[in-house]
Amino acid sequence: DIAWYIGESNTLPDKTSVNYGAPGRVVGPCNDAAIEEGNCLAVLFQTVREAVVIPVAELSRDEPPTTFFDDWKLGDSVFYRGVDQTLDGGTLSYGTQGEVVGPDPKCEKGLAVSFPNLHRPVYCLSAALSKRQPSPR
Repeated sequence: DIAWYIGESNTLPDKTSVNYGAPGRVVGPCNDAAIEEGNCLAVLFQTVREAVVIPVAELSRDEPPTTFFDDWKLGDSVFYRGVDQTLDGGTLSYGTQGEVVGPDPKCEKGLAVSFPNLHRPVYCLSAALSKRQPSPR
């Protein structure tokens, strides 16, 4: 069976990654150690060498949308225009360029955005993003 990944973009220990919208082939149930984590499946994605244990809640039987609130699209280049923030792993500053990597699963008007100086995607409201470099403050 084919399943699409709808979780947060994730870099694995071997530096490969599984990103929102990636199709994968379900290759079986979780191994015994992973079963303790809850309902999950082993999925093989084209971007990884071995099957990855994925919670069922982060998989979809249907291809997920790639256009989000305010017509933002997966892969769009964005500029952050919110207040500067210190986050785990770095600082997100006004004017920083990033890339849309998925929707915010908890906020209809939000997007998951990857910024080059941060280790994980950041959830931003659409109103805090711009398609053009914002003017200096």
